[in-house]
Amino acid sequence: MPVYNIGICDDDKNMCCELESMLIDIFREFNVHVEIEPWYSGETLCKHLEMGNAFDLLFLDIELLTLNGVEVGKFIRESLNDIKTKIIFISYHKGYAMQLFSVQPLDFIEKPLEYDAVKKAVGIFLKIEGLGKIFLEYRNGNVFCREWCENIIYITSDNRKV
Repeated sequence: MPVYNIGICDDDKNMCCELESMLIDIFREFNVHVEIEPWYSGETLCKHLEMGNAFDLLFLDIELLTLNGVEVGKFIRESLNDIKTKIIFISYHKGYAMQLFSVQPLDFIEKPLEYDAVKKAVGIFLKIEGLGKIFLEYRNGNVFCREWCENIIYITSDNRKV
């Protein structure tokens, strides 16, 4: 099972802790392993990413102190040419919605963060990630079955039966 790298960037350390706690619970519910890294400024996050580090999913506050979340998102998409990282913006204000289109975010969650809203966004992320997985389709009698290849240890067959 893959381990997803999750980043949180918010200048409010309490918000980072709260979101990290939510994410640990949510990914545990989905039975998915994650590594979560909090960041407290857009500048240090960008330096980390410039060194070749990457996240599968990034929760990014829009209202950071000097380099705001929209600028960080544009840096990821344009300077690093990274379209793989899924970005979920978080903010107390909905007014940024139009500015976010150029960054192609996965979602926007309004603060204060609600568990169900975060869980819904994580569910969307996992569905998208699941689309790229390879699976084996087979028939068991009259029933068609599907199993993710990463879950298969070995396969045996006997007279054309798996």
